[in-house]
Amino acid sequence: METPRITSIGRPVDPAWPTNLAILILSLTVVLVVAAFRMVFGGLAFLPALVAGAFAGGSVFLAWALARELDPDHDLAAFVGALIALLAWELLGSPRFASLVLLLLGLRIVNRTVGPPARPLDSIALLLLAGWVAWRGDWITTFVVLIAFLLDGTLRPEHRIHLAAAGAALALTGVAVSRAGIPADLAGPDLPSVLALALLLPFLRILERSRSLRTLTDVGALPLVAKRVRSGQALGLLAVLLSVAAYGLEGLEALSPLWAAMVGCGLFSIVAGGRDRQ
Repeated sequence: METPRITSIGRPVDPAWPTNLAILILSLTVVLVVAAFRMVFGGLAFLPALVAGAFAGGSVFLAWALARELDPDHDLAAFVGALIALLAWELLGSPRFASLVLLLLGLRIVNRTVGPPARPLDSIALLLLAGWVAWRGDWITTFVVLIAFLLDGTLRPEHRIHLAAAGAALALTGVAVSRAGIPADLAGPDLPSVLALALLLPFLRILERSRSLRTLTDVGALPLVAKRVRSGQALGLLAVLLSVAAYGLEGLEALSPLWAAMVGCGLFSIVAGGRDRQ
């Protein structure tokens, strides 16, 4: 429990918890298996194969972590998303990890699954990472983070300082737009990306059933605020919709673990019938 004293958006993966141990084992297994396959069947040297394995394992882990924020009441749904993320990595390629980490932290400042509001160092870290993402031209992620700051500054209990952070994020979004060169670079959705978006429809069940939550915060064991959790879910959905609508399959590739997490949560809600089978 030391991490929450330093940060309110960090959630340590304690291996003493069975699902945490399971994702650590799964992610490491993916790293090793993918690396082995790339060396044996792809003819890659050890280091490039290991990098490919790390990208695959990172996609799996990030999808799991994102799903925990999107559907906090159902830990097992995160593993469905993790497996879908592995398939998406194989078919589409490696996502933008910096953007995904930024989105993950943005979701946490909104839904407050850890518990307390973001600390000053958390806000600074988010803006620094947003600056890096903006310099790389990812205007969608910086725009979504801007909305995350606005939500955290207005949803009860409000964290007003993040209204100022939203102003900084607005400036960074302008930088990202100038770096991306839009609208000239917009590709728009194609048939495969439209079908990928259609797979998100079951995720709307998660939004509906999150009006009532059982999960408690990591710190203080307080009830999660449903409006905040649902706002975070909508924010994640907005990020994927914008990315795919603007850039098609390239946009889907960039945020594929987030997309996979949503698809996994939606599919789990159908199979489990809304019941927690952990």
